[in-house]
Amino acid sequence: GESVINDAVSIVLFESILSQFYINQEHHSMAHFPVQFVFTFSASIVIGAAVALFAALTFKHLHIRELSTSSLEISLMLVFSYMPYLLAASMRLSGIMAIFVGGIVMSHYTQWNLSDEARQVTASMFTTMAFAAETFLFAYIGLSAVTFSYVNALELALGGFALCLIGRALNIFPLALIVNQFRTKKITGKVQFVLWFSGLRGIISFALALNVPGADHDVIAAATLIIVMLTILIFGGGTAPTLRALNMIQDKEPPVFVSRAQQETENGKLLNRDDSDRFPYNYGTEEGEEGERSGQNWFERFDEKVILRNLWECG
Repeated sequence: GESVINDAVSIVLFESILSQFYINQEHHSMAHFPVQFVFTFSASIVIGAAVALFAALTFKHLHIRELSTSSLEISLMLVFSYMPYLLAASMRLSGIMAIFVGGIVMSHYTQWNLSDEARQVTASMFTTMAFAAETFLFAYIGLSAVTFSYVNALELALGGFALCLIGRALNIFPLALIVNQFRTKKITGKVQFVLWFSGLRGIISFALALNVPGADHDVIAAATLIIVMLTILIFGGGTAPTLRALNMIQDKEPPVFVSRAQQETENGKLLNRDDSDRFPYNYGTEEGEEGERSGQNWFERFDEKVILRNLWECG
């Protein structure tokens, strides 16, 4: 979640700055940039949430899971999932932010109006699509690494790499110090170090660099690619050994199942509305009522008593 919203914010920032650059090429005025950034960010969130809530109401009031086969439910989930991106992009807003917020809201509300079969299929389908997309992106980075020219890019890459480390340190450690003043359970030094160490620059950085205008486009793109490769190899590859060295994780043996049916049953529990601990607050159950008495915040209580009752199809 954090990495996705970071990517979305970076895209909104980049597109806002780039549009201001094209609009004000002669005067280079950035006076409207803060307004455009806030508007783009906020409007994209509203679009994503609105589409997701509309999807929840559609599945609830049309009783699709009772009146049709799961294929229709799955098809509609695909349409509703992609709709926030299309709407936001058509309005020159952030499609990434819209689809991110839409996914969160649909995961919390819409999916519980699906049949158990459709819910399990869509979860597996989206997981597979995400894995395939990630594999393609890393393959693209690898192919780009051997086709780019790195003339004059190494110095810029090393400087940018150092600034990434400094910027993340200035973000993590001071904020953790401030937050710890208000937390009962403190963020330890080990956790702060891991948060700093695990900062990766990914495909979004490289994709944005490819869209930078000007004569230095190739140099910036090559330098960004070097930074991406360095962070993936050093920080990505070193995260697990670092966690082990700090005694923050322990290697566990994977569970052994007697049969494939037992494994499928175990995996399916998380996606069964009646059994799942992911179901919102165990809504409508004795556990849900007990949860209300044990630590729900004001939004969770409002969500359970008002929003869920209007968006979730009981039974």
